[in-house]
Amino acid sequence: MSKIINNAVKILRDGGIVGFPTDTVYGIAADSRNKKAIEKLYTIKKRDKKKPLQILVDSIAAAEKIGRFSAEARALAEKYWPGALTLVVPSLHNSTQTIGIRIPDHPIALELLKTFGQPLTATSANISGEESTIDEKTAEAMLPRGVIDLFISGKCGSGLGSTVIDITGKKPIILRQGNIII
Repeated sequence: MSKIINNAVKILRDGGIVGFPTDTVYGIAADSRNKKAIEKLYTIKKRDKKKPLQILVDSIAAAEKIGRFSAEARALAEKYWPGALTLVVPSLHNSTQTIGIRIPDHPIALELLKTFGQPLTATSANISGEESTIDEKTAEAMLPRGVIDLFISGKCGSGLGSTVIDITGKKPIILRQGNIII
């Protein structure tokens, strides 16, 4: 597996898009530091640029480098990560914005994140509004090669997206109910 992961890392560093399995659905990702690559994600998905994409990291320490975690956010992260929970917290890099962060509970996704060594901007591998995919064959049929630079094979979780909780206010707000019930 490390050969394909190393190839994926090279593609990501060169501004490419990689498809990979997660604990929820099959996803696509780009280097979170590369604006052109992130724009490709929006174009590929035909997603409204006003709708944010999540950031995947490999550890709570990595998450705390990009988001401000309250005691409650930290407690949720410690309880449910790695797992199907996306926490929306204040961004450390822009005081007026928030950021959705998650640690996937999937060996391939985690190996990709650890080897890449930086956060990835990620989303489900489908056209916005269409059903999420759970394997690379379905993702490739929806998002053909040439659009996605590399598809990594592997089984996904349930096919249900992560639960998304906005933890920036006085009370947590569930923005999307997914696998985790809180």
